Amino acid sequence: MNNDRNLQKSGCTCSFCECEPSLQTFIHEMVDRFFAKRKLHRAWKSRFLCGDTIPQNWLREHHRLSRLLQFKIDTAVEAIYSKTALMPPPPIKKEAPWDVILVNEALQLLGTEGIPQKYAGGMLLLYLELCEGIFLD
Repeated sequence: MNNDRNLQKSGCTCSFCECEPSLQTFIHEMVDRFFAKRKLHRAWKSRFLCGDTIPQNWLREHHRLSRLLQFKIDTAVEAIYSKTALMPPPPIKKEAPWDVILVNEALQLLGTEGIPQKYAGGMLLLYLELCEGIFLD
């Protein structure tokens, strides 16, 4: 029972499944609109999709949608920095660490695209996963 009209996952008690269907629809539309013109990062295991548009069914996977209500900006940024601290920096030297620049630019993009602050933490994680190839889990 998981389609566009009934978006709850059976037996799930996450914030996404517990919210009103109208909010679930809003979240779907926001995610679809934001990622419509974005491309999948080359780090994805599905090499045949790299550089292609992100499949809508990937955007609508339950674990991704539940992140939108689960992560605030500060907890999302903390999770990102704990992951990127283990990654080697790119060879280009900048004034700030590469991960700080990446997160800052991504947050600016979310703001420019009109993503409400309430969902910016989760959208930041989705963007970094799908478009930048930074996997947190």
